[in-house]
Amino acid sequence: MIHGSTTNIKESDDPESSYRPITKAQIEESGLDYIALGHFHDLLEIKSKVKCYYCGSPEGLTFKNKPDSGVLIVKFRDGKVIVEQHKTAIREFHNIEIECTNLENDSEIRKTLQKNKGDNKILRLILKGSPSLDFQLDKETIEKEFFSNYFYLKIEDKIHIPENLQEDETIRGQFIKLIKQEIKKEKNDDMKKSLENALRIGIGYLDKKL
Repeated sequence: MIHGSTTNIKESDDPESSYRPITKAQIEESGLDYIALGHFHDLLEIKSKVKCYYCGSPEGLTFKNKPDSGVLIVKFRDGKVIVEQHKTAIREFHNIEIECTNLENDSEIRKTLQKNKGDNKILRLILKGSPSLDFQLDKETIEKEFFSNYFYLKIEDKIHIPENLQEDETIRGQFIKLIKQEIKKEKNDDMKKSLENALRIGIGYLDKKL
């Protein structure tokens, strides 16, 4: 039993992938029947002539973890090592992405939240794409409306304004032009997002849709 990172764990899967590195050669030359590894929090088999696994955590810890977190039951039978996965997680982490580019309103988002609800679900709903300025999103209201249907709900607003917005001499066109200039100058991503949201809300009022 050892706590460390095998060399086939990617940094994108684990920021501490270089912690106490374990090579495949060390595993294969160990002469052991079974090696139980700890540090990586999902089930992962290390392909080798020696049976070697990360069992993962009994309960998921972050949105990176798979829904079927559990333990491994390892048996020695007739000179063979038998490894069986046993799910123990009561609560499950789920990630769902919605492409919003062609959406006109939030009805698809509400349908998705209704369809996937569960008392033991921990859901991160990621909204992506570049919908038209007609698309108005009230993230906080939707979260409040559906939060009780989940153990935990988080909506991540990663939508952006369309590229081809008309900048003409009208009040609407000048408003778009001014906000886009501020977005271009801004270095902070959170502030850029706030400016994009301000543009959507402003256009909603100018078009009398809010």
